[in-house]
Amino acid sequence: MDMSAVSHRSSYCECYAYDKDTVIVTLKTAKDVDEAYMVHEDPFIHQLRRQPEWSGVMTEMRERIELEHNYIWRTAVKPEYKRLQYYFVLISAGEKYITAALYPPTGPCPPQGGKYITMTVS
Repeated sequence: MDMSAVSHRSSYCECYAYDKDTVIVTLKTAKDVDEAYMVHEDPFIHQLRRQPEWSGVMTEMRERIELEHNYIWRTAVKPEYKRLQYYFVLISAGEKYITAALYPPTGPCPPQGGKYITMTVS
């Protein structure tokens, strides 16, 4: 997988409020990515539910826009408490990659069997 092509900024046009309840999140990858998922949830939900660790909900990024050299993946989520923490899971050639820069690789949060990749987040 071309890890240098994975790009996301958690501001402006790649993560924004669509309306008062909906957040649109966009991710750019190379064309060698077959599937993209966003694992998301309120960053404090584990404390509210008295759970030891944050786990998140996995949502498939179904909307895929094809460019000449890249794919743009997009999904819409409705955070219950208007807060959002997330990371991405990418599938390429049957291998699973997890974006470690958006959620640190600790605890049972990321799906097992994946490889962590580092993203530049600005």
